[in-house]
Amino acid sequence: MSAVMETSAGVGEAKPGARPAADATAAGRTTGGAGLQIDRVSKRYGNVHALRETTIDIPRGEFLTILGPSGSGKTTLLTIVAGFEQPTTGDLRVGGRSIVALPPEKRNFGMVFQGYALFPHMT
Repeated sequence: MSAVMETSAGVGEAKPGARPAADATAAGRTTGGAGLQIDRVSKRYGNVHALRETTIDIPRGEFLTILGPSGSGKTTLLTIVAGFEQPTTGDLRVGGRSIVALPPEKRNFGMVFQGYALFPHMT
């Protein structure tokens, strides 16, 4: 089961408390453990909004696809989740515990660059 969250204006325009349409519980699966909560996360570089305030709850075991136009904050959001960037505002939680201060190697998240993962024929 996969879920897609798409906004015409980009990632930062997701509604507060937004969830993917289908989650593991609704699909009748038992996932156990905690998912990822992205709570009002934003990122600014000076006067530039790289990621506008975004809130998403992702259940454990869920597959989420983030779609949006160039410059909408998709990569910025993923680098914040991975721990390579710090958010300007907001919090990331796993099991109710903030992971914002954890370094990437302590977060237990993987990151695969899009070009290699989605387009192996182009490498």
